[in-house]
Amino acid sequence: MIFFYIFLLLFPHQICQAEVNSNMEGKLLNDLLKDYNKMSRPVKNLSSPLEVTINIGTFESFDLDEISQTISVLLYITVSWVDKFLTWNPEEYSGINQTRLPAGQIWIPDLQLQHTPIGSGMLSTESNAILDSSGLVKHTPPGTIKTICQEMDLYKFPYDTQTCTIEHLSFTHPSNELFLRLGDFTLDQNTFQSQEWQLLNVTSRIEINYYGGPYPFQKHIICLMVKRIPNYYISNMIYPYAVLASVAGLGFTLPPDSADKLSLGVSVLLSTTFYAGMVADIVPVTTSMPFLGLYCLVMMSLVAFSVVSTLAVINLHNRGEAKMSYLQKTIFLKFLPSLLFMEKKSKPSQVQRNTNHKGKVQVETLNDSSKEVEQEQAKDWKFAAKVLNEFCMIIFSAGFFIIFAYTIFFL
Repeated sequence: MIFFYIFLLLFPHQICQAEVNSNMEGKLLNDLLKDYNKMSRPVKNLSSPLEVTINIGTFESFDLDEISQTISVLLYITVSWVDKFLTWNPEEYSGINQTRLPAGQIWIPDLQLQHTPIGSGMLSTESNAILDSSGLVKHTPPGTIKTICQEMDLYKFPYDTQTCTIEHLSFTHPSNELFLRLGDFTLDQNTFQSQEWQLLNVTSRIEINYYGGPYPFQKHIICLMVKRIPNYYISNMIYPYAVLASVAGLGFTLPPDSADKLSLGVSVLLSTTFYAGMVADIVPVTTSMPFLGLYCLVMMSLVAFSVVSTLAVINLHNRGEAKMSYLQKTIFLKFLPSLLFMEKKSKPSQVQRNTNHKGKVQVETLNDSSKEVEQEQAKDWKFAAKVLNEFCMIIFSAGFFIIFAYTIFFL
């Protein structure tokens, strides 16, 4: 308490001056808003346009929803103009050169956010506007901008680069009444916060459009170019899909008579179908299929191919004594083995030598019995199954490595 009285004794002038300035600022606001009409354009000559300057500040957050194809951006935009009816002489108000007042109590440009899914997209009037003694008004509306990102190209998803626009325009004031001008443009990459996107470039421009009237309307366009960071999709979708498909490829190494050869492929096919459902939930419905969807479709097709080829191999292996046609012999015993550098191991014909009680050797003729012929046919079918298994494994491996290498290294 003692220090408070000492402060009053030493600095009485500063305390009184602060009280006077507070009273003067209140008087200034009352005088400015007296008889002020916020519905009319603040120009003394109605035929002259009002110049509105748009200054782009920093980007602090960015989010893009692929399903609804909308972007949410925390962007600071400062709109400034000169209000001829909000000027004063600072000498009459204790040297006050600047003040603040609610934006909802004065005229502000009716700039609307075009292509927005919520509300009318009008500039917010909930914050204060900074007012200069010369009538210069600066207004920075708060809030997150949410707009539709048109013409999204998702073919290279998740390696895609998107270009989205934020458009502001006035539908009621043509350019002869409200003239838009680009102001300062400051972009700091360090303030951009997004776990999924990298900001590449930001541009700003003014376009002129005609909407059926004699005078053109100006549109302020902010163009954002962002690149997706694909780490999440690589670690949670691309690599798991590749691992599942490679497990299905291991089924070719199992012998045809193995009980787990078919069940392995069916289990992997069910797992890939589950992952395909996850991809469908995050990819929007578009006319062109995203590459991630194409990747999953190819991998699932390869797994389905392994299951079908396994069924074919098991079928050939268990044909038994069925007679092989000429076409089947040509394909499975001649053409494919020569293509795969495989050769059937054939055993020489059995010759039976029986010795009688006199020591004479009797050479029996070749065993042309039906039983030996049937055994030879069964061996041909098993060899055909082995050839088909090797051929299908090569096709599967080639398709797998091509789609996986293209996804990782060439997109």
